[in-house]
Amino acid sequence: MNYNLIAQIEAAVITPDRIRWIGSQDGKYTLPWNIFKKRFSNIVYDPEDAQTELASDLVIKMFDGSWYERDLTTGEWVHKRVPEKQPDSQQFDYVSEGDSPLGSIGFDPLEYLNDKDLMATEGNDYAAE
Repeated sequence: MNYNLIAQIEAAVITPDRIRWIGSQDGKYTLPWNIFKKRFSNIVYDPEDAQTELASDLVIKMFDGSWYERDLTTGEWVHKRVPEKQPDSQQFDYVSEGDSPLGSIGFDPLEYLNDKDLMATEGNDYAAE
């Protein structure tokens, strides 16, 4: 499927006017949004075509510190935030599906692997009784 890069960014980013810069994930290459938009307004790409594929480390950095990066399997932009410790954070005992006695339904987050009540209420067939 072909995507117009600028149209896709404007559709994915809720507030394009809050873009600080677009560039490489390590910040070595950057452009302000207005210059990026002018320079690449005609770029059309297909994530399944190596000749038109975008740089794999292209990110959109927002003023609030969050960023968008592309899911390389779908080509969609995904909003990311730096993890912050919550005031009510909890310690945990299990880190993998194999060591949790609660079982798994695949690709479970830490909360599912460590919270017996949540596993039972979410309808996981593998939850411990």
